[in-house]
Amino acid sequence: MGLGLLGTMEMARNAMQTARQGAEIAGHNLANAANPTYARQRVKISASVAIPTEQGPQGSGSEIARIEQIRDYALDKALVSEKSVTKYLESKQRHLRRAEAALGQTIDRQSIDAGEAYSNFGIAEGLSGLFNSFQSLSANPTSTAERQTVLYDAQKLSDKFNALDRRLNDLRTSINSEVQGEVEMVNARLGQVAYLAASVGNTEIVAGAANEVRDNMQAALEELSELVNVTTSTNEDGKLSVFVDGYEMVTDNVLTNSVKMTTDANGMHFLADSSAGAVINLKSGSLKGLIDVRDNEVLDLRDDLNQLAANIIGLVNEGGDSALGPTSGLIAHYPLTGNAQEMTGNGTNGTVSGATLTADRAARANKAYNFDGTDDSINIGDNGLDGDFTLSGWFKLSGGTTGQNALYAAGTDNLMLTASDNGTVTLNVGGTNAFVATSAGAFATNQWVHVVGSWNGTNARIHVNGTKLVDTAASAGSSALGDPTSANGTLGADAVGNDDYFKGQLGDIRIYNRALADAEIGQLNQITPLAGHLDGKGLNGTTGEVFFTGSGAGDMGVNANLINDPRKLQVASAAGEAGDNTVIRNMANFGQIAVAGLEGMNASEHYGNTISRFGQDMSLNNTQLNDQMAVQTMLLKQRDSVSGVSIDEEVANLIIFQRAFQASARLITTMDILMGDILNLQR
Repeated sequence: MGLGLLGTMEMARNAMQTARQGAEIAGHNLANAANPTYARQRVKISASVAIPTEQGPQGSGSEIARIEQIRDYALDKALVSEKSVTKYLESKQRHLRRAEAALGQTIDRQSIDAGEAYSNFGIAEGLSGLFNSFQSLSANPTSTAERQTVLYDAQKLSDKFNALDRRLNDLRTSINSEVQGEVEMVNARLGQVAYLAASVGNTEIVAGAANEVRDNMQAALEELSELVNVTTSTNEDGKLSVFVDGYEMVTDNVLTNSVKMTTDANGMHFLADSSAGAVINLKSGSLKGLIDVRDNEVLDLRDDLNQLAANIIGLVNEGGDSALGPTSGLIAHYPLTGNAQEMTGNGTNGTVSGATLTADRAARANKAYNFDGTDDSINIGDNGLDGDFTLSGWFKLSGGTTGQNALYAAGTDNLMLTASDNGTVTLNVGGTNAFVATSAGAFATNQWVHVVGSWNGTNARIHVNGTKLVDTAASAGSSALGDPTSANGTLGADAVGNDDYFKGQLGDIRIYNRALADAEIGQLNQITPLAGHLDGKGLNGTTGEVFFTGSGAGDMGVNANLINDPRKLQVASAAGEAGDNTVIRNMANFGQIAVAGLEGMNASEHYGNTISRFGQDMSLNNTQLNDQMAVQTMLLKQRDSVSGVSIDEEVANLIIFQRAFQASARLITTMDILMGDILNLQR
């Protein structure tokens, strides 16, 4: 027996249901064609159970096996990762542009353009204007008009530094507030993902595929990844676990952890794991972008501008050296200008014991140290000298001593540079009896003298005021010359022997871990200290006034006493010399002098380098973002080709299901006619 009339009618009815449901799914797909989070669905139609007949199994029509969601889970995972990187770069780009706006200048890697939309006055123009006005005043040092121009240009530059520092600080504060807000959003997104994951599990246990909930869960995961970098895993039951940079937050569809905000000593916010309290070092996401741009590009820009302002203040007020001198191999530099700080960052800051500040060889107050010859010294620690070296320094021996006066000593006469009242300079290399010395009369007492002692592994050399007086491999003592042994170093005394105390003044001590060439030693000898505003004299005899107040970009200003009375501008080197322009000429030259505190550049070069680096950071981020957007767009198109709704395809499916429905209805009508015919046979 086959299906019979009634069985065929039942088959047709089932076919109509299948066609109707297929049409409904096609309509559902069309309704969500513009929904970016929607993955298209389709009905999976299977043949109904066949029934046995004498002629063999006979089909009984069709039925809906399930409703499928068309997804490529590999693409979904890739997009979770790539969207996180994209948001990281977008977040950085947005705030780098804000920093560019704070500078008031359009920046690229080749140029700085104020542009019509910005003020025409920037730091570069301010520096040029200030040093040009110094130059103009040096040509007419008594001119009141030129003095007022100097003060006006200085105030403009100070105001620009103040404004930039304030804007960049406000930007960091604003970014920091955004970090706090995004930390809260991370927890909200984690809760949403956990809720949707649980909903998927609960729904699919009793009601089949939770397709729309899965759409929402994927969208929530992508939104979470835009904030922080996340990874996911599923167990054999299909339950979801979510990790934020390796920290598990959702375990088997259950929210088991959260994040919190932690704040460092500077008030800067970071993301931390709530359970362990550890700071989470994110790899991508907008939150990572905020933290990076806040603590790297914006902070570096602000620090560089502050460094520039601080060095300008120091140079103009206190003066500086006419040249930088050799820097290769420089492991310690003690200018001794106001303190015993080591300037390269490689050595140890000196500890002063008894020595007092005094004037240097340019008569700049408090720019050298005086040693009493009895118990004064400066401990500078172990500089690691155990091979080639150069010791350079300026000294002024007071006289009245009978022994040696140690400029520098390390170990038990292991490495020592000394001077004696008779004009002899001695260099110990490798021990008490391993030394070389100049003849008497190499220098005069009560005069500033430049001395250099060096060792190249074979020969010891002594230069006095740029002239080489000793160059030999032969020791003048009973022991052979040899490499020194690394030991604690002292200025002004032999600390180990507690003797050879220096009597006089020391300044500008430099220590190299190589033997300088004669030409380089000549460069050191030619460095001239230049007096700044503090050591100048005003038209009314004033001295000791600073030109700039403050210590950096945030509080830089012009001395109000000078603004109120321009005659107090201290441009001369001697009182009563109205035409003397020595100090103001120095101040003008500071614009061209390489400065150790500015990485060996002058002020304009340092600012240009700062802006160039910032412009390169912006350009690199923009390039990376363009590349990243291309990758993300490609992945989105690939996913759309798999999961997206094709209107043409769905309309075609709708017509197919419509025709199938009509045909099934026609089959029922046909079977009904046949049934009527059979019933009429009984009459």
